[in-house]
Amino acid sequence: MSEGTVFQRADGRWYAKWKDAHGTWRYLYRKGSREAKQALRAALKDRDEGITPASKMTVAALLKEWLEDTNDTVSYRTWVNHRGIVRLHLEPAIGSERLARLTPKDVHDLHRSKLAEGLSPVRVRKIHVTLNCALKDAVRWQYIPRNPATIVTPPQERQREINVLLPEQVKRLLNAARGDRLECAYVLAAVCALRISEVAGVRWDDIDLGAGTLKIRRTV
Repeated sequence: MSEGTVFQRADGRWYAKWKDAHGTWRYLYRKGSREAKQALRAALKDRDEGITPASKMTVAALLKEWLEDTNDTVSYRTWVNHRGIVRLHLEPAIGSERLARLTPKDVHDLHRSKLAEGLSPVRVRKIHVTLNCALKDAVRWQYIPRNPATIVTPPQERQREINVLLPEQVKRLLNAARGDRLECAYVLAAVCALRISEVAGVRWDDIDLGAGTLKIRRTV
């Protein structure tokens, strides 16, 4: 199979011409000879390894496909958390980027922009985990040859001391909440050690009054 060639156009730009695995001629346009040769070598390597570059696929399209694929492979709570991160952080920031052109610098800049917005390092690390999982599957599906998130270090988590209410303080809290329209929420949070997001996600079908059990299936 032809290894491809590199040419210079009349306007001074360079391009590489090569055949893909199906025998179709492909073209890669670059500013200089060196860049064109590098692009040609990468394209031929991907061709020989059976990788089909997702040249027109956006990051948003990948994330949508990834969420659909993982819907039944992870817990519902994990999937909902991933979906929220995709909708609130990844799609608005890098969704329009071409998947094949996403670089480690893009991932690094995403971290910095989210920290600048006021998000905690813990939250940014969770965003990184979601993106890294999606890109890992993109490599497995042979959309891209490598995962640009793997070599980017997310921000370090800052250890902070958690203030826990003493038993007497819990009693005072529940006494003060008695009769309030949200009393049930206060009781659940204090007695079952639930987060606010977990309490807000409780639905009637999560409760079995006969068995006296409560299942936490989602967060809000």
